[in-house]
Amino acid sequence: MRRIYYIKFIDDEQIIRELGKSILQNLGYRVITASNGEEAVAIYKERGNEIALVIMDRVMPRMDGTEACRILREINPDIKVIISSGYAADEAQSLKESGVLGFLNKPYKVADMVKAVRKAIDAKKL
Repeated sequence: MRRIYYIKFIDDEQIIRELGKSILQNLGYRVITASNGEEAVAIYKERGNEIALVIMDRVMPRMDGTEACRILREINPDIKVIISSGYAADEAQSLKESGVLGFLNKPYKVADMVKAVRKAIDAKKL
């Protein structure tokens, strides 16, 4: 029996979560959503073995994407993460140096999401 893996999509804005989930589902992926970093960490602790990739907003209330990524990396050093932001991508290089596999600018372009997701999923473990 083939194991099903999920993409975890985290954003504090409901409309962005729905858009991201819709795009990913239309590409054939299963998606679990969360509205902030704390929720993302809690879900990952329960279901991390099912999650192939995490896509999260960098700026969120309660726990931002950078802090959530650090905690998730403590749980699983091989976790695959893409950070997204509506702000300038100036930090993309420093994020990659911290183990993030990609950066997605908002608003999302389907072609950019397809490319980033495929590249991250296909990447060898860190």
